[in-house]
Amino acid sequence: MKLLLKTCFQALKATDGRGIFKWPQVGDFGWPPGARIKVSDFLYNSIQKNSLLTVDFNSDFFHSLTPMGQRFALYLSKVFRTQSIHRRNLSEFARQILIVAKKRKHIKETIRQACDNLIKKGFQLLSDYNFILSADRQTELIVFHRAGSPVVNKFNIHSKKQKLKKEQFRIDCLTEDILDICQDDKSKNFYQRVADLMPDEDIYQAISEVKEVRDSGHVKKSLGAVFTSRILKFAEQRGIILR
Repeated sequence: MKLLLKTCFQALKATDGRGIFKWPQVGDFGWPPGARIKVSDFLYNSIQKNSLLTVDFNSDFFHSLTPMGQRFALYLSKVFRTQSIHRRNLSEFARQILIVAKKRKHIKETIRQACDNLIKKGFQLLSDYNFILSADRQTELIVFHRAGSPVVNKFNIHSKKQKLKKEQFRIDCLTEDILDICQDDKSKNFYQRVADLMPDEDIYQAISEVKEVRDSGHVKKSLGAVFTSRILKFAEQRGIILR
């Protein structure tokens, strides 16, 4: 069954996700020559929406991990499809990954053990991790660093025109979200560049930190300056030039 699924998936990739393909060789699994497989609508729609998770490890590696390590491997495989650096609120991450420890130091120790074990076992996506404080100097974040660059989705079957239209809509929405918090129309062109080049999660992380500074009442500069400072730091980490 494992070989069957692997062969089906490879054939599906070869057809650009169209969903129907001929069986490759006579006699494979006892099927007749020219036999066809039609994938389910659920699988086909998952490929269209890029919601099908593929992983860079086999079942032997997966089952060699502890249950905690398995959850980390799946979580990181998902976020690293599109991100080089992934930041997450430490408490929120602990709840999602089902870390039962209550104290922060115990949560961090659980994360260290899981990440160190993944790296030691040769998990190819995770190169490093660290803990940082957000702008309020109180909220702690876990930061995961990807090894290599995210892979471009091979199953996007939307037309180029539709993709560009959707992309521009996303840029406009992100720009409006930045302007809503920064209240700095003079920097709109810069914010549009940020919306175009930076990952959504970095933008919303910077917006969140600007809100924390605003709510604390300790705004030494303008909110726009705070946002720019944070987003430029994120861009530097990713090797993205905004200015």
